[in-house]
Amino acid sequence: MNDPVYAMQWKAAIQDELEKLIGMGAFKPVPDAPRSQRKIQCQWVFSVKYTPTGLIDKFKARLVAKGFGQAYRTEYTDTFSPTIKMDSLRAILAIAAANNWPIKQMDIVSAYLAGTLEEEIFMEAPEGLGYPKGTLVQLIKALYGLKQSG
Repeated sequence: MNDPVYAMQWKAAIQDELEKLIGMGAFKPVPDAPRSQRKIQCQWVFSVKYTPTGLIDKFKARLVAKGFGQAYRTEYTDTFSPTIKMDSLRAILAIAAANNWPIKQMDIVSAYLAGTLEEEIFMEAPEGLGYPKGTLVQLIKALYGLKQSG
């Protein structure tokens, strides 16, 4: 992040992530929240995506909540992520192949943001939003890192 050669790319990646989060209504500012309000921390996670030839494709920044600080029964209750068993997937693919059905795949961009939180969770506003230090945001959508995100 501090490398002057790539600093502009990282800042642009942060802005892209913030615009996506704001556009999807992931959180709302709570400027008048009491200082005693329980809050979790967040951090930026950076990664570089490469093309198949090994060239830099894009710089990616992701805002991650530090969910290990969540309190059980007040900020989360269930922690599970439904997945398909491999035997079930094989059976579905075999049926599709036997019937000559087309098989398609898809990727949902920012899939975690599709989940709306039922609990009230407050987080320190991330850097880059322009809020004063100490401003809290209430999470509306499931952010990466929360116990119930999956």
